[in-house]
Amino acid sequence: GNAVVENSLSGFSGTGYVNQKEGDITFKTVLPEAGKYKISFRYSNGNEQKENDLVVNDVQLSTVVFDATDEWKTISVNKVILNSGENSFPAR
Repeated sequence: GNAVVENSLSGFSGTGYVNQKEGDITFKTVLPEAGKYKISFRYSNGNEQKENDLVVNDVQLSTVVFDATDEWKTISVNKVILNSGENSFPAR
């Protein structure tokens, strides 16, 4: 896809962030037990709003709206049911 890892914008935490102009990003996590979890995304997307479908383990749950912002912002989706073991959730 068109997603690349970068580290040039100030204010991010960790070793880098994903620059996704188009395409999908798939996040994976391994959990010790099934249950309801909060999924959070930290983002900065300039002056354009972007909408992504939130799909968890091949089931579309919702559309997440990433508002336009020049700063780093966090958006969360609460009470997402995840399985024990590996879970995947692409942002499309």
